[in-house]
Amino acid sequence: MQNGSNQSDAQQTTIDPIDPDQAERRLSNVMHYRLEQVARERQALALDVGFHKAMMETIKAIHTASGIVAVMGNGGSAAEADHLVIHLMRLGIPAISLNANTTTLTALANDEQFDTIFSAQIRVLREQLSLVIALTTSDQSKNIQMGVGMAAHFGIPVIVLTGTNPQGASAKAQIVVRAPSRVDHRIQEVHTMVVHLIAEGVDLLRTLGGDANGERTEQGAATGKG
Repeated sequence: MQNGSNQSDAQQTTIDPIDPDQAERRLSNVMHYRLEQVARERQALALDVGFHKAMMETIKAIHTASGIVAVMGNGGSAAEADHLVIHLMRLGIPAISLNANTTTLTALANDEQFDTIFSAQIRVLREQLSLVIALTTSDQSKNIQMGVGMAAHFGIPVIVLTGTNPQGASAKAQIVVRAPSRVDHRIQEVHTMVVHLIAEGVDLLRTLGGDANGERTEQGAATGKG
């Protein structure tokens, strides 16, 4: 009886196959629309005076940082935080990702609470930090807000990369780079571009003016590695 019942259920949930040609046309239309949308968004950013100013300020702040640059994010933004740290280290800028050490994160989350995983690290490292960079698509993540708040408490400059969602962590930042969207993956696409622009911009400044020790850097971020 049970086997017969299972077979009946399987027959009831059978989905008619989609016509391959129709599926391919739909996929092609969607991809065409998305590529056009991305092109329009990039063109709009190129003409956005506020975005341009924020990028210039961000690049100069990182270039002149005298201590460690701490970067933090959650989820996809955590991956982008790691991505930025790689570029900064290649440029000879001391940088750490506050979301990279799973032992530290799980210990803090277990012993204290998840909301404090960044603020606790900033509190301990505050003497070595010269800049904190937060990536947050929502601008509302509690642990990011607490991390930014801790940095502000100790007078550590903060840069926030976010979107156009209601102001949260960015309220306490000296520099805010906003992607023109409230959709997570659209914001993250812009943040990936921002990370590359930061790397190229800092590399250019160091090539033209030397690094913090007055020496020219031999290896830049635009080497194609990684």
